[in-house]
Amino acid sequence: QIDFSINKNSYLNISILNSNGKEIKKLLREEYEEGHHSIISSLNSLNDGVYFIKIQANSKEQFVHKIVKIR
Repeated sequence: QIDFSINKNSYLNISILNSNGKEIKKLLREEYEEGHHSIISSLNSLNDGVYFIKIQANSKEQFVHKIVKIR
């Protein structure tokens, strides 16, 4: 589960990046209203390792969060 909050209505792109910064999975491309949101996505197809979740709003602002996947 990925939780996030936005302070204004925004078109979001959320994706998973590998440790080299290469996009390996798109999670969503949708418009969201201001507020707190959660999305659920299976990461079972990914090998154990370090990944980054990139949240980009309105093609400008972006936030990157590091995650570690261990089975």
